[in-house]
Amino acid sequence: MMIRPVASSLFFLLLVMSGGAAAQGTLTVTTDKAAYAEGEMISVTVRIDNTSGDYMHLPASTSCQAEFRLETDGETILDLRGQPCTADAITVDFPPGSWREWTWMLDTVALGIPETSGDHEVIGFFPGTEMADTTTISADAFIGGQVSVMVLSGVTETELAPVRSALNAEVLESRERSDGRTETWLIRGTSVDEAVATYAGDPRFGFFERQFIHLSFVSVDTENVPSAPRPGAGEHAALRVYPNPCRARCTVVVEGGDTRPLQVDGFDVDVYDVLGRRVRTLTLSAGEAAFDAQSRGTDGRFAPRLAPGIYFLAVRSGRPLVGHMVVGR
Repeated sequence: MMIRPVASSLFFLLLVMSGGAAAQGTLTVTTDKAAYAEGEMISVTVRIDNTSGDYMHLPASTSCQAEFRLETDGETILDLRGQPCTADAITVDFPPGSWREWTWMLDTVALGIPETSGDHEVIGFFPGTEMADTTTISADAFIGGQVSVMVLSGVTETELAPVRSALNAEVLESRERSDGRTETWLIRGTSVDEAVATYAGDPRFGFFERQFIHLSFVSVDTENVPSAPRPGAGEHAALRVYPNPCRARCTVVVEGGDTRPLQVDGFDVDVYDVLGRRVRTLTLSAGEAAFDAQSRGTDGRFAPRLAPGIYFLAVRSGRPLVGHMVVGR
């Protein structure tokens, strides 16, 4: 079962006590598709429309606004309420007729979700209000996920080899420290809960625990949206990166339903790291933007060096187009 660490209960209490505005909006939750194969990214969007005709003001923080959770057979497998909230109280304002969307990209391989194949409920809500919505997706299980490991000083690679082999572990990151080293492992074929139960008390490790993975959203609202690039009749726009994973030259493309680039110019594609930090903005020309992931170029379209890892992309449009890319080593 995938449960995030306990959030700041004080901040959530403040949200509940302050309550929603008298005017209530309409909340909907959607995903980028209805069925996912093992290990595919899942995109979740929560949208609030103010259909009341009055101003609506919702209390929140910069890190906790609209939220969602995933359930399987009534059991929570991922709960955004477990994320730590910042204490910077803000107000999300909705003039009459306005809307706002929050989009998350879930790396199911890193998170190790879901642990069982089948149907799963995606429940979107806004804390402190009665607004909520539910949709159902079908997703194949990914058995594994990321774990945080402290390898104690004096433990040899020969001693670690059986553990890594048993967990089919890939070392994603390793940092030396005075009493050993801390590492991030991606394991496959064994659930994170089972791995932690097996190795948490192992004398080779100072700790062996589930990796805390911060889930950040990309937010788009009415006021910040330019005239949207629209596909032609019967087309469906999509944001894609070629190749993906990419190690050198990467091309971002906004495609129509026939996989041809849509003829959109001047729209920006924001690139975010896994902490939700915007690391680069690319400008589309004829539906495309190209950059070199591993070196600095002189062309204005080129991105600075990107560290290996997962990045999320979003085109700011009438309904945001989102995608992801993996930068390889």
